[in-house]
Amino acid sequence: VTTRIIAGVVAIIPLYAIGLLSSYVASRWITIFFNGQSAGTYDHYFDLFLSPQDVLLSVLKVLIFSVLVIL
Repeated sequence: VTTRIIAGVVAIIPLYAIGLLSSYVASRWITIFFNGQSAGTYDHYFDLFLSPQDVLLSVLKVLIFSVLVIL
């Protein structure tokens, strides 16, 4: 069980980071290029409403959920 949990945690962290980063890039791209909003406005509100603490808590949540699924 321990090796499965370690392997799951090692695999989940980069996969989640790639998924999170790609969703941020895709939403920025859609908002700027398809909706015509300025990049500065998008970046301002993105930085305003996304706190690093929320991202870290979401990583913790994903790790807890993945360990529970593995068990």
